[in-house]
Amino acid sequence: MQKYQSYLLYVEWLIFISKYNFDIFKSINLYPNDRFNELFLNLYLLDNTNTETSNLTQMKNPAILLFFMIIGTCALAQPKVGLTFSPSVALNRVQFDSDQAKISNNGVGLKFKFGLSADFEITDTYAFSTGIIYTPKRVGFTIEPTGSTAEKEVYRSQYLQIPLTIKMFTSEVVPDVKGFFQLGILAEVKIFSEALDDSYTLVEKFKPYDASFVFGIGAEHDSGASSVLYAAIVYNRGLINTISQVESEVTDDLITKLDMISLQLGIKF
Repeated sequence: MQKYQSYLLYVEWLIFISKYNFDIFKSINLYPNDRFNELFLNLYLLDNTNTETSNLTQMKNPAILLFFMIIGTCALAQPKVGLTFSPSVALNRVQFDSDQAKISNNGVGLKFKFGLSADFEITDTYAFSTGIIYTPKRVGFTIEPTGSTAEKEVYRSQYLQIPLTIKMFTSEVVPDVKGFFQLGILAEVKIFSEALDDSYTLVEKFKPYDASFVFGIGAEHDSGASSVLYAAIVYNRGLINTISQVESEVTDDLITKLDMISLQLGIKF
């Protein structure tokens, strides 16, 4: 009950600051300090030297308000932190147009993801889910030059993923078990990449970042003792061409995007 009262208070505060000018709410110390006040004004208010007529309904960018709302919501919500482990199938989609050769995907690889998760419960049916996850990936190509024998090249890479997702929960389908859907994006930073063989030269360099769309469906079981077990099938679909530089004989038309299908297992406390 206290969580929802705090959340409602936060929403009322947002409504309040959208109606009254900065001098009023500064005088009653709604913000923690002057540095925060100054930052808020710089981000939100249009240029106006007359602070008496400045109004927080005049905003530079609605995305900034959304950012503050997400941060404030997570600060008020009660987080459930846990561990996650995911056996996964890694694959890559390839696009390449050339009359001299054909380049395609050459298979899939079994990988294992693991890391920390954090769910910030907004209501009984919605939660903001994030964390940090170590994720190894596989990038494979079959290269078929016109009139020559096909060759295969495989590269491996490792990423740190930061999920930015929303979980939507159902009511209990059986006692102590809820279903959920997960939707959002993955922000990814590459920490390592290499060819499996020194003779592989198709890709000279991968980009230091990636991003993926996330969709998952699963269930969680409240096992008591403040712990929750969960399992889900999650599909990550790559959004960015991960190749930064290819060998000189290949044009820049080579595109590959990394996908992953995972059985996500975890426990939250």
